[in-house]
Amino acid sequence: MDGETGNLVLVDAQNRTMWQSSDDPTDKFLRGQHRRLPAYFVSSMANAMSSPFYSLELDDDKIAAYFHVGYTSYTYWELSAAANRTMASARLDGSGLKMLDARGVMVAQVSPPAKKPPLSFLALGGDGNLEMYYYDGRHRRFRFSYKALGLCELPLSCGVGDVCSAAGECKEFAAYADRPARAPCYGTGGGEVCMVHLRAVTTVLRTTPPPPLANVTLRQCVARCASNVSCNAALYVKGAAAAADDHGGVCAHYTLTAGAREVTDGSRHRYSYWVKLPAAGAGGGGEDGNVQDDDGDSSTGMLSKVLMICGAIDVVCAVVFAVLMAMYFLRLRRLAAAVDRAVELQQGEAEGAGEQNSFDSYGAEHN
Repeated sequence: MDGETGNLVLVDAQNRTMWQSSDDPTDKFLRGQHRRLPAYFVSSMANAMSSPFYSLELDDDKIAAYFHVGYTSYTYWELSAAANRTMASARLDGSGLKMLDARGVMVAQVSPPAKKPPLSFLALGGDGNLEMYYYDGRHRRFRFSYKALGLCELPLSCGVGDVCSAAGECKEFAAYADRPARAPCYGTGGGEVCMVHLRAVTTVLRTTPPPPLANVTLRQCVARCASNVSCNAALYVKGAAAAADDHGGVCAHYTLTAGAREVTDGSRHRYSYWVKLPAAGAGGGGEDGNVQDDDGDSSTGMLSKVLMICGAIDVVCAVVFAVLMAMYFLRLRRLAAAVDRAVELQQGEAEGAGEQNSFDSYGAEHN
């Protein structure tokens, strides 16, 4: 055990390191530790929702924080080395996290902006924030020294149904939805859903490979999300020189509506964030509003109509089948009743014939 770093080291007979606890950290990086890259830290969430979790991954080209849900991962914070330098290792000292190249030269760092007491450790918090702590000897407890992200920069600061406002408050989607509601609606296997535009809203989540769709229109971006059952939100970002007809933008699709935040700078006109909601709660009237399918996506609306017609035909067929089955069983009951009556008549005739034979035999004997 290293008395300075707390690192547990296992060595062989030649005093060669076979394993050390610092090679397999969970959510903390202690002062004095020196890690070779790649390295990662994992933090489980306190309020599990389909078992999501956060990770901080240190690679040779960047440091990135990830939000994982099922088989899908999103980044929400990144730091790259200066001048595209390659990072080889990471070290935490009293002033912050230092990223070093192969020669031990610092190429990037994460540290508190103001002078603070020497750091004790770095941790990946339960909310996904990168946190640094120092030890308060007077009160004998660890205290925050630095947090890399603010409230609205975290994936689940406002859950999956609210937007984190510029004032740091959580507001419902309805507060940002277009008025009057002009949501394009589409029929799906689970009912009608509408794509609702949230004004001046973006998301802190960034998709990982495969990359977002490039050189698409806003209409294509929204329509493709609407027709994809696994897509629940779409973010369209215009290029700096995008034309008025929204060509040449980048489209990202999301499986959940987390990380929504209000755009606070002058770039709000570049972002167009859409969420998928049931038609009853979206206020959509089936009109296209500001988003209409172009020639490339007209098949989506046609497919929806075909599915609706087929669904109606299925209902009619089911009703006809039920009526025919009822008539069939009713006929069976009638046939059974007729058979019963025929059997009764046959039995009656047989009994009558038997009685007549007995009478004839009795007369013959007495004559």
